[in-house]
Amino acid sequence: TSNIPEIAPFLCYITVGLPLPISTVLILCVDLGTDMVPAISLAYEEKESDIMDRPPRNAATDRLVNRRLISFAYLQIGVMQALAGFYTYFMVLNDYGYAPRILMQQGLGWDYSSLMCVLDDAGTPLRCGYGCETVEDPGLSEKWAPCQAGCEAPTIGFGNPFTEFTDAGFRGFNSSLGDNATEATCGRSCAWYEANKANPMVVGTPLMTEADVAMFEATCAGVNASMLGFPYSETDGSVNRGQAFGIRKTADPGAFYWWNGQQQYFPNNAYQSNALRYAQTSYFVSIIVVQWADLLIAKTRKLSIFEQGMRNGFMNFGLCFETVLGILLVYLPFLNSVFSTRPLYVLHWFPGVPWSILIFVYDEIRKMLIRQNPGGWLEEHTYWQ
Repeated sequence: TSNIPEIAPFLCYITVGLPLPISTVLILCVDLGTDMVPAISLAYEEKESDIMDRPPRNAATDRLVNRRLISFAYLQIGVMQALAGFYTYFMVLNDYGYAPRILMQQGLGWDYSSLMCVLDDAGTPLRCGYGCETVEDPGLSEKWAPCQAGCEAPTIGFGNPFTEFTDAGFRGFNSSLGDNATEATCGRSCAWYEANKANPMVVGTPLMTEADVAMFEATCAGVNASMLGFPYSETDGSVNRGQAFGIRKTADPGAFYWWNGQQQYFPNNAYQSNALRYAQTSYFVSIIVVQWADLLIAKTRKLSIFEQGMRNGFMNFGLCFETVLGILLVYLPFLNSVFSTRPLYVLHWFPGVPWSILIFVYDEIRKMLIRQNPGGWLEEHTYWQ
């Protein structure tokens, strides 16, 4: 049954561009870790008390894997498990400020660029992307234009005079610069440099450092600098604010960086990437939680779990094993590094619990109806051996 919650995330990543809900490494942790002992424990389950009252297996129709088993495992329980995983994933990302409505088509660039969003009057993100297409607007160097146009900062290092960052971190908005503050941080272009190089001081505050001046002189003579206002080179891989990778959904004009549930004036890709790691870890945990119910309902074909009992000591150990292994993978720091997991808040273990209860109750009701109506439609189509 865990095949469905393992496959569905990759289908959504490919088809609708959803940031990957679970990593391949965590899928292996499920298949080779948390699922192994519980699966083996079913071999130690006692026979059902009414086993001698049932007719023998029909060798012609009752195969090891038949349509009823496929329907039950994949289309019923498997779908419920996948829904549990997605519900948990969306809830955790929403807690970190990324609402479900802004996630579609963002998967390809999630780990590489900071999300930028356009907000409505209430401050709610409407449309998000990662940058802008090639900009031909001659107003590119106007105040705030590079930030508000949704263009990403250059990626050739802190030494780049055009980026919002220096070796000391974000340039910041120096209040003593007055109206020039945001322009000196976000509006830096070759045109801006040409206009300000004769007077690089405002009320005694430098608009640019000597190192900046040297970099401006060198880079503004580069390829496309006169056309775009920023240098761009296909050979050295430097990317200017006016160009984004084609695989990414572009941000609309007026976009701001979006993280921690609010608009920001500077990118924070580490926050964004770690938020996804928390969500992936919670998806992994939700699979463990729903597998509790899946293991219990697999104990019997017709009898209620309350009649069968919990006398299979190896299965009880299996339930504890997968839970403890999950806890270790989530909370041990060196395992966090190896498996890219994150230490979840305790509350983020619980979104999958209602789905686990739903699976258990659903199957108990199904078995009860089969016992009450032997040979009926439900037994014909859902009873698997």
